[in-house]
Amino acid sequence: MLKAVIGHSEDVDSRDAILEVLEQCQRKLAGYTPQAGILFSAIDYEHTVILETICQTYPNIELIGCTTDGELSSQLGFTEDAISLILFYSNTIEIKAGLGHHLLESPADCAVAAYDQAMAKLSVSPSFCLTFPDGLLGVKDIALDALQKQLGNKVPIYGGMAGEQAELKNTYQFYQSKSYSNAMPILIFGGNIQFAHGVASGWKTIGKKAQITKAIGNEVFEINHQPALEFYHHYLGAFTHQSREFPIAIFEAEQDKFYIRAIFNTDRNNKSLVFNGKIPENALIQIAEATRDNLLEGAKQSIAQALEEFSAKPEIGLIFSCAARKAILGTKTKHEFDLVQDYASQQNFPVIGFYAYGEICPVIPPAPTRLHNGTFVTLILGS
Repeated sequence: MLKAVIGHSEDVDSRDAILEVLEQCQRKLAGYTPQAGILFSAIDYEHTVILETICQTYPNIELIGCTTDGELSSQLGFTEDAISLILFYSNTIEIKAGLGHHLLESPADCAVAAYDQAMAKLSVSPSFCLTFPDGLLGVKDIALDALQKQLGNKVPIYGGMAGEQAELKNTYQFYQSKSYSNAMPILIFGGNIQFAHGVASGWKTIGKKAQITKAIGNEVFEINHQPALEFYHHYLGAFTHQSREFPIAIFEAEQDKFYIRAIFNTDRNNKSLVFNGKIPENALIQIAEATRDNLLEGAKQSIAQALEEFSAKPEIGLIFSCAARKAILGTKTKHEFDLVQDYASQQNFPVIGFYAYGEICPVIPPAPTRLHNGTFVTLILGS
């Protein structure tokens, strides 16, 4: 069996907020002791107070989490200054946590350290992994690739990059009773667990497909053998801040499906574009655009796809949406969660998640996991 419960509080006092959340969870647990948990928190809370309180209440819990750009749950819907917690209990599923440090300096080693720590406690084969790394560092893809290599391509990775309400100063990652930066926490699930995911964005491609002809990491120098910035000028005119609302769609080899990569900055001297994630050289791309209605339709497609692929009774839904979507949706942001909640309430399961600085999931299973931007990911779990 799998039992998953959630709590969510907007109390401004850290201790009062976590006590309220724990009271909500304990009531729903009905006497069961959780073995693992995930905390999502706004940036301004005293995270150590919250984490220590959870670990004092459940001394053997495997706990991870991160700060967010906004919290989502069936308890309170969409919030921006709150904490939310999910607790898991099962007598057939193992859930173990790990943490890697120095993500910026040694991204691959960081991922391997987190994997080794979690796997040392796991007695069954891994089924899937959740992770919430620091969202402000430009090495995210390297760490994800290294973690995927350790897990193998048949074990998907899901999650989101830690956020902090667009301040772009510092994000925090949680492991057990402590808060970190420049880190990568993971939670590995193994045993008799059913899961399925949906991924959609609502972005529509415009113009002709082009090829990345020169790129290093997340910086693109040439598209179709011309300076990348000039390629954008051709379609959009002079590059302005608003041009960042036109990301690129990257097509996997011989596939029609794409994942979104957002522009982070420009280098006018090199006429290059800096993206929020690695750009594969020689990849086919198209410029993308979306209206707010398009983005809302993407959220609906994501949960519908996950439920269509899921063959058991859903126990919990985890959702990871992009902070860029929240910025574009504006006052319609809460409608994104409302669409998901409509589906979840029909099948009577709770939902929890957050707005991230990048979303994590495979484009098409069993393909390796990718880092997405501007995307909505739904993960359904059951036993």
